[in-house]
Amino acid sequence: MKNPAKHVTRKQSKATKWNGPKRLRIATVFGLLFWLFLFVRLGQIQLISGPIYAQKAHKQYAREVKLEASRGSIYDRRGTEL
Repeated sequence: MKNPAKHVTRKQSKATKWNGPKRLRIATVFGLLFWLFLFVRLGQIQLISGPIYAQKAHKQYAREVKLEASRGSIYDRRGTEL
C-alpha cells in the first residue's frame, strides 16, 4: 500500500503585513508623500490663493491701451501722392 501524499499546509497570515523589499517600501513612502504634498499644494492654490490669482489674471487680460493710429499719405500706382 502506498502512502498518501502529504499536503504541507502553511498558516495563513493576515494580509495586513507586507514583507516587501526595504527599498520598495521606502520608494512607496516617498511616492505617497510626494502625491500628498502635490494634492495639498493644489488645494492651497485653488482654494486659498484662487481669488488672488483670478484678480491678477483679470488685470493682465483686461488692460486698456490707447493707440493712436498714424495716418500716412495715399499714393496712386505711379507713386504720386493723392
